[in-house]
Amino acid sequence: MSRRYCTMPKLPFGFREWFESKFGDLCEIHDADYKRGYASGGCKLCSDFKFIVKIDQRGHPILALFVFLAVQVPWLWWKWIKNDD
Repeated sequence: MSRRYCTMPKLPFGFREWFESKFGDLCEIHDADYKRGYASGGCKLCSDFKFIVKIDQRGHPILALFVFLAVQVPWLWWKWIKNDD
């Protein structure tokens, strides 16, 4: 089983698996940006913006907006994520 980089709740219709298959590499980069940013006083918003721009560039502009909201307001998701695999 491969490592899952996209932190999100299990959603209906296999959305999480689809998202991971399309954007798992971007999630991995986003996580690394966060780690580097927090270590050096970096910009969370900058990391999030780079992430959604890449999703948009892959042809998913509406999804990019929803992802931006999700990463800006993670507490909306956290109650579903924290006990999920």
